[in-house]
Amino acid sequence: MPVRLCSRRGGNHTFSLIAVRNPGSSCKLVRGGMFTCPLIAEKVIRVKIRSSLALLAAVSVLLVGCSSTDDSANKFEEGCVAFPTGKQLDSAKISDNFGKEPKIEIAKGTKVDSSQSRVIVQGKGEKVRPKDTAVVDISLYNATTNEVAFMAQYDGQGSNSLQVDKSTQVESLIAAVGCHTVGSRVAVLSTPKDLFGDAGNEQLKIGKDDSVLLIADIISVEKDRQLKGDYKDAPKVEFPAGGGAPKVTLPDTNPPKKLVIEVLEKGDGAEIAETDSPTLQTEGINWNTGKSFQPFDSVIKDNPANRFVPGFTKALVGQTKGSKILAILPPEEGYGAGGNPQAGIKGTDTIVFVIDIAKD
Repeated sequence: MPVRLCSRRGGNHTFSLIAVRNPGSSCKLVRGGMFTCPLIAEKVIRVKIRSSLALLAAVSVLLVGCSSTDDSANKFEEGCVAFPTGKQLDSAKISDNFGKEPKIEIAKGTKVDSSQSRVIVQGKGEKVRPKDTAVVDISLYNATTNEVAFMAQYDGQGSNSLQVDKSTQVESLIAAVGCHTVGSRVAVLSTPKDLFGDAGNEQLKIGKDDSVLLIADIISVEKDRQLKGDYKDAPKVEFPAGGGAPKVTLPDTNPPKKLVIEVLEKGDGAEIAETDSPTLQTEGINWNTGKSFQPFDSVIKDNPANRFVPGFTKALVGQTKGSKILAILPPEEGYGAGGNPQAGIKGTDTIVFVIDIAKD
């Protein structure tokens, strides 16, 4: 008998840090199914959670080279992947309520030897082409145990950014998003190896032999802003009187070619040294796309000032606690030529940070 999968929301996050503690909604599901908040620190931050259904997260880059599927059978356009349909996925009941939490019925004990895909809703929007960055909602289900592994937020905004790039993404994600149209809901019934590698994913309670049902709702395709002229004026930053996230207005010109640091408000606290770990809130925005990749509502602490990307460290060291800083980082001061695909940042993108340094 098919068993209906019920989602359970709630729970607490537990973070295991390499670089920065960031319990905000910018975290992403990355390499081998680990969660990461990669938006500031140079090193990947892996996030372990007690309840995997509680994380407000974005799905992004998974470990390259995990897939064992045959390329010759999977290409329907260069740079995309098409898994065949199969009886296990065809027999599953998946609701067509695009943009809302899907209702799933799939036979308990389902396992597949090769990954399958199926379009549940055919969208009428533009096609997501190779190298495009799509805004999506992605949820994961353990098809073998009938348990929800990871649930998207379905808030109408699209909680995840995913670049269709076979050099950085595993094939199961490419198959769910690449070369499909905006407005589509796509289901992929994946072998664990095609998504998480040989070991499965302990965090999400997906064993090495458990198959995974992935549901992707494709919300939109991100586009670069149309910029013209040389850089003249810094972004306008307005902090609300009652506190909260700043409003940042970007100019329509091209970004500066060198690092720009501006003190918006000077605090009267102690000066920050390289090894100090100040408490911060920061808004991160991609100048080229105009998209926020680092929400201001997350708090960063317990991370030495010299452990961030170069331009962020330069903007922080020597400032006084209680200060508010604007920093504009060209690629070499941020993530370099490789960019940060997890955050939708290309190697040519300039990034902007508004940094609020706590007084303590």
